[in-house]
Amino acid sequence: MTFDSLDAFGTHMNWHRLNLDLDGSVSAQEELQAHLADRLELRGLQDRLRLYATSSGRAVLRKAILEHRVLHQQPWLTFIGSGDYHHATALLLETLPAHAHPVTLVLIDNHPDWFEMPLRYHCGTWVATALRLPWVESVIAIGLNSDDLRGHEFWFAPFRDLCSGRIALYPYSLDRVRVPLRWPARVLGAASSLKHWFGSEITFDTVSKLGTDRLSQILSGRLAGKNVYISIDKDVLDPVYALTDWEQGRLTLDDLVAIIQTLCGSSNVVGADVCGEQAPDPLRGLWKRYDAGRLEDKRAKDWARVNELNQRTNLAILGAFEMGLVQPQTNASRICG
Repeated sequence: MTFDSLDAFGTHMNWHRLNLDLDGSVSAQEELQAHLADRLELRGLQDRLRLYATSSGRAVLRKAILEHRVLHQQPWLTFIGSGDYHHATALLLETLPAHAHPVTLVLIDNHPDWFEMPLRYHCGTWVATALRLPWVESVIAIGLNSDDLRGHEFWFAPFRDLCSGRIALYPYSLDRVRVPLRWPARVLGAASSLKHWFGSEITFDTVSKLGTDRLSQILSGRLAGKNVYISIDKDVLDPVYALTDWEQGRLTLDDLVAIIQTLCGSSNVVGADVCGEQAPDPLRGLWKRYDAGRLEDKRAKDWARVNELNQRTNLAILGAFEMGLVQPQTNASRICG
């Protein structure tokens, strides 16, 4: 079997497959769009939602999500668009029905998106916003490989939650970090920690060291029977599998498919979303371009080719959610070939 005929598999998880159309990237992926049940047309909100949400943009988006929740109460699998809109996940978590509470957020991303800043609905701060929800029990972040994990950056992170174990990190290859002027008694969200004169040295179990089989065992044991929400930013992937608006990590598509299958097989997945498209249009506004590190637009000129690559990966991700027992080596590699 391949992922070319997803409907033949049925709806194993009874997903409501949705395109939250904020930038036109997913709606241009015609093969993927054919497998989605609904599309919410919200492209008119781009200027109010891209990178961060204005209060008016957030209100319109929240209203649209709430109205759609009334009609579709099963778990949603939502394709969002560019990672510039990843903060929409905070609203998807805020509007989860009560029967999905409490929930563990599993974030598969090249960035932690956890910074505690005044803009709470920003693509780099939304995890800290989600942690304020009483029904978000914990956050597990997988595959991170960005400079956001440099030692001094932890001063702007939910460090107490990392120490208490409410946040757990499994970076891709970064196995230790030195956090200056912080001396916690313990860091339960990491493998270990040691106090030094300068602060703390924190050690992590990494995806590259553990391998997906061992990581899957850990996730299965920790999340067995629990409500889980999965949020995927394709910038976690090596660029051979996807091209995004942000710097990218090193996770393989087979790794990602294996993790999805593990979570679907061991926990009660109450929702999921996927972002990490490359937006059709460059980011507008000098401040936003500076904030995102995009003063110069360095995107590939052949956007249609980029979007086709991302579509193939989205189909593999959709297939992994629909068929939790599909073997990734056989199918994920086939769709990328």
